Amino acid sequence: TANMAQLSYEQLIQESLRLRNNGEFLQSEEALKTALPLANETNEVSFLLAMVIAFQERFIEAISILDAALEIYPSDMQLILGKARVLSFQGFYRGSI
Repeated sequence: TANMAQLSYEQLIQESLRLRNNGEFLQSEEALKTALPLANETNEVSFLLAMVIAFQERFIEAISILDAALEIYPSDMQLILGKARVLSFQGFYRGSI
């Protein structure tokens, strides 16, 4: 893993996806948390961060991230569907959308 602090936002997102795809969820989470303050708009990084946290079965934390992002971007379909996905991971299909 490259030194995260030296990477641009785009590089951090790409690195986080590479790490996530390799099953390295904690390292992916670190890259996304480093990218978050660099983002002009936080909807993309919030979605990715919530998903990588949900993959670690930290569902309450993931929902909290998505809810905070939805307060800023209430009509963002990626965030809405991401929340539904996390809820479905927990078996809450009826209330997920």
